[in-house]
Amino acid sequence: MSAAASVSQPAELKLTEGEVNEIRSLSEICMPLSAIAVILKLPLAILMQLYQTDERVKEAICTGRAKAEKSIATTLFKSALGGNVAAAIWIEKTRFGRCEPPRMINNIDEVKDLAVG
Repeated sequence: MSAAASVSQPAELKLTEGEVNEIRSLSEICMPLSAIAVILKLPLAILMQLYQTDERVKEAICTGRAKAEKSIATTLFKSALGGNVAAAIWIEKTRFGRCEPPRMINNIDEVKDLAVG
């Protein structure tokens, strides 16, 4: 059953496999849910309801977003390793928790507080 034909009855809405695959594909290119809803001709509230109730939709969105993040992270990491200083700084700040300006450590207790573990 097509999503567009069933919008009036959200409790019975069941997306086709093609529509679920479209959600996955759009999630893989970082398309926001609001845009995915427009493309599928669904109200955003219905798409969000489907995210909560249809495991196929939830999996498609989560997997798509994870693939997008992996692709971006891989490109950024390779760029940093290739000498892109801005990419290296961004990775340090977002992935390793570095911040500016560097903190001055005044005693051994502060070093213990910063320990990872």
